[in-house]
Amino acid sequence: MQPALDDIFACAHAQKRLALGLYLIPGFPNRTDSRAAINYAVASGVDFIEFPVLGNGGFTARTGSTIARIL
Repeated sequence: MQPALDDIFACAHAQKRLALGLYLIPGFPNRTDSRAAINYAVASGVDFIEFPVLGNGGFTARTGSTIARIL
């Protein structure tokens, strides 16, 4: 079971730091660069990655709901 965002924020707070997250649109600008960005973020210690919910065909980067992927 993965920790909730509240747990990640509480842990970061206890360490007297901000939680670091990345907002990423899967496949943008292409799948290779998107995957490289995730790998780099994980290797750099990012606490969470947030992805847009892509259920709507009219989705743009400026609209829509998001979900967080806890690392």
